[in-house]
Amino acid sequence: MVDGNSWRIAHNELLANLAERLSSITSANSVLPSLAQAPKRFDRHEYPLIRYWTETSWSKRGNTDDNKHLARGVRHLEHSDGRPISTHEGHQFRETARRALNQASVADPNALPATWSQAGIDLLRGICAELRKEHPIFGLCEADWKAKTFLKEYYPDWSRSRRKSKDSAKHEDADKDDSEATVRKRSTASPDVEDTQIAKKPRQGETVPQLAIRKKGN
Repeated sequence: MVDGNSWRIAHNELLANLAERLSSITSANSVLPSLAQAPKRFDRHEYPLIRYWTETSWSKRGNTDDNKHLARGVRHLEHSDGRPISTHEGHQFRETARRALNQASVADPNALPATWSQAGIDLLRGICAELRKEHPIFGLCEADWKAKTFLKEYYPDWSRSRRKSKDSAKHEDADKDDSEATVRKRSTASPDVEDTQIAKKPRQGETVPQLAIRKKGN
């Protein structure tokens, strides 16, 4: 028998997926969802099995961390029944964050800060809303603290990967320019020798001729 909490989370996930499909049709040019498009946050009283609804409850948990097998940035995430997420789900969350950050960097490269703590309010709200829309589990908390904590841990990895991609692209462009310059240099060079002819193999008793070289201008 399905309990009330499981039914509610399934219902909310269905609504979130429906909202995603509608927003992709009505807002095709939107990079990140607006606050109006973002799914509503859940009511704490409807999910009594959530252990860490507030950031304070997470910080006061002590050394009883049962999720050490998970990456540090996703250990605080839990399902509506209090179960921790799986490793696969953690990969999915990071992929969603990577895609959203890439889209934001294309839309406005200057909006991406050096550290996530320097993120502007619009960027912060937009990425958090995207995470809640794609994965309603991020909405099972107070004031988006679970999404913010996740992004604080993930952002340095994304930023390093982005810098490496840029450096690699610069090196490829430099190698391409060097190669093109070498080709142009070779094509414009004027050799002193235009043609070199080697005489046929002499018959027995004949003198071996020297290389017949015709220089430019002769």
